[in-house]
Amino acid sequence: MLIKKKLLLLLFALCSMVLTAQTDSTETPRIVVKVPLGELVVIDEVAVKFTEVLEDSRCPVNVECIWEGRLKAKVIVSEAGLNPQEKIVIFGKTRGNESANKILCEKTGLRIEAVKVTPYPQKAGQQMNYVLLVDRILPD
Repeated sequence: MLIKKKLLLLLFALCSMVLTAQTDSTETPRIVVKVPLGELVVIDEVAVKFTEVLEDSRCPVNVECIWEGRLKAKVIVSEAGLNPQEKIVIFGKTRGNESANKILCEKTGLRIEAVKVTPYPQKAGQQMNYVLLVDRILPD
């Protein structure tokens, strides 16, 4: 009888774990788009051009740095019927009146947000073929 109670308790505990592990948690769909430096990419009728790296003080891999590095990039965003907008995105610490906002475009049914710039420096002074990664986020 004691063994049956223990088995029943164990079965109940296992069923509880399975049921709680299968909760419905839907995430907002995201589509990462690569925008190489100097190129224009159209995302849902929004043109995004990664025009310039203004600053790249990120510390190379396996190098000990004494300050927090960052990357500052210029991006031009154009929508049909609107004037192009220049956006400055900063990955890392912001200073003074700089903005940490990485949203490039936000309108009904779409948000385009800068995620990061690759590659990450491997050694000091390395020539980089920069690519801006942006998320195309489709709200629920």
